[in-house]
Amino acid sequence: RRMNRFASHPAYLNGLPPTGQTTVYVAGDNGTNQTGVPHRYEVLTTGQYSGTTAIILNGKTDTHSNAVVIDHQYRLMYSQTVSASVGPTSNGLLPWITNGNGEGVFTYAAAANTASLALYTDWRVPNYIEFLAQQIYQAPSALPNSTAFPSFPSGVVVATSTTQATNTANPMSKISNSGTDAVQAKTGTIRVLLVRS
Repeated sequence: RRMNRFASHPAYLNGLPPTGQTTVYVAGDNGTNQTGVPHRYEVLTTGQYSGTTAIILNGKTDTHSNAVVIDHQYRLMYSQTVSASVGPTSNGLLPWITNGNGEGVFTYAAAANTASLALYTDWRVPNYIEFLAQQIYQAPSALPNSTAFPSFPSGVVVATSTTQATNTANPMSKISNSGTDAVQAKTGTIRVLLVRS
């Protein structure tokens, strides 16, 4: 493969991620070229990253794993698991706009910080691009990297902090197993994958 003439340029080193598609469907497609800068993952599960932290929201507890995934290419740390056992129906689904009981994706992030998840207090809801970058668009699904995120649930809608440009009543979120954009009201419920910079 020809050397990319921009490969040593700092902007390239922190450039766009690959989609992860490797199958060639038509010559010249994404599977043919496989462009982008690969992720450099590190999974941490020992020391401060072992065990669990109790994230409490509206009297309900998410016994959340302290395991994290560091994406060194993009200098982001993700919690390895999504929200669980909290929310209106205690299944990890939370509204984007905080409800009258104080349940929401942003109050969940705040509760993780109050609890010092993995000993950090700067967790937040990822923006659309930060979550999109973790999806691997290789059939049969678009789930995140299975080594980095081995138990990522299939078919869940995951929250981002970004609002849809064409309808501000909706957040931008992703249906993780298909990779398609999810369109639902901010009052609908959604899971949370936390990130820190």
